[in-house]
Amino acid sequence: MGTFLRPRGYHTYGYKYCQVKCPQVFKEPDMRITHAQAEQAVAIIRDYLGATAAVWLFGSRVDDAKRGGDVDLYAETSLPGVLLDETVHAKIALKDLFGRSVDLVVNNHRKARPIYQIAREEGIRLG
Repeated sequence: MGTFLRPRGYHTYGYKYCQVKCPQVFKEPDMRITHAQAEQAVAIIRDYLGATAAVWLFGSRVDDAKRGGDVDLYAETSLPGVLLDETVHAKIALKDLFGRSVDLVVNNHRKARPIYQIAREEGIRLG
């Protein structure tokens, strides 16, 4: 089990979230972006990198004790090939959303890189 944002269809019980159809309970993640920003970031990334793209927030934004810094996002997509144009356009839209620099790491399963594992393990899944 991991932490993730409370998607639509989930109900709040104190500090924990639980889906009506599923008995699993997850803790609310610590992060320094709003839920609205998280939802919008996922929508932006899925617009450019495919509707099934999975998105994680990682880096300093998942640590409430830290201040400042850019926004680090990791996305996994099944789109083939080099995604340079899509990634650049997504980064521009994300910078407009957050009003600060955004690092977007995209994994389309062409190569294995250590940052992919770090982002998944230390990050918070947004969608």
